[in-house]
Amino acid sequence: EVQGQKVGYIFDHVDATDKPVRYIPARFYDRLDELAMYGDWDAIPADVRTEITDWWLREYAEKIAPVVKNIKTDPDAYQKIKQKDFLLLEEALAQVEAAQLHAVVNCDCRSSTQACSRMVEACIRLDDGARYTLERGLGRRLTRNECKQVVLDTDRDGLMHIGTRNWQGHGLFGFCNCCTCCCFPLRSSSILDSDRVYPRVHYMARRDDIACTHCGLCAKRCPYGAFYHDGGAVRIDGKTRRVVAFDPAKCYGCGICMTGCPKGGITMVPLPAAGSTGAIRP
Repeated sequence: EVQGQKVGYIFDHVDATDKPVRYIPARFYDRLDELAMYGDWDAIPADVRTEITDWWLREYAEKIAPVVKNIKTDPDAYQKIKQKDFLLLEEALAQVEAAQLHAVVNCDCRSSTQACSRMVEACIRLDDGARYTLERGLGRRLTRNECKQVVLDTDRDGLMHIGTRNWQGHGLFGFCNCCTCCCFPLRSSSILDSDRVYPRVHYMARRDDIACTHCGLCAKRCPYGAFYHDGGAVRIDGKTRRVVAFDPAKCYGCGICMTGCPKGGITMVPLPAAGSTGAIRP
């Protein structure tokens, strides 16, 4: 950087196979994802990794802050930003179906933070996103059906699907499959005071109390504690089970509870549009 201006140079040469090789200098921040996803990240001492990841999260929040400010001003306007919305599984699969090119890459957030043991090869790249990823020599190209299976596997693993809902007319890039303990978009919401705005919440769970058998799977899967054991007990089919209660105020509409319910007793109800005074009853 010279006098506040970013300066870059492109170096070209031909390697031993006569193929052109291009080197483009980049900021440390811009190279971190590849280092964490596919480099020798684990060779770095744990305390240093933690320090780098904490810095990385702050830099990420600062980078997206102006766009998040625009989202707060006009939630429904299109913003060129990834991980803008919580997606239901069916919405994520619809994007996979619509795409012509598919790829999967390691999650940089989970690779770097390592706060849980959920799937790492979990970030979906579609069309332009897949093309950009594969041209960089990252990730793995998939067929459409293989891509759908990866998404289903992430959902089964309790990961939330986060991307852009209003992609029609703007092109597909892909979406991430996220956890609250590792993923930067979710963790940055407290830094940016953007809870439920970025990523944006569009649904709320509704439970059928008659169908519910209090098996507890929703409480186990819900990352926000909206479904929880309240300390009570109930007899169902001759068995005593812990009562599962539901607090709609804690629901983020990710749909992980719905896809995990063995009785189909949970549905996702759309929230009122921005600016609406309508209310949703749980």
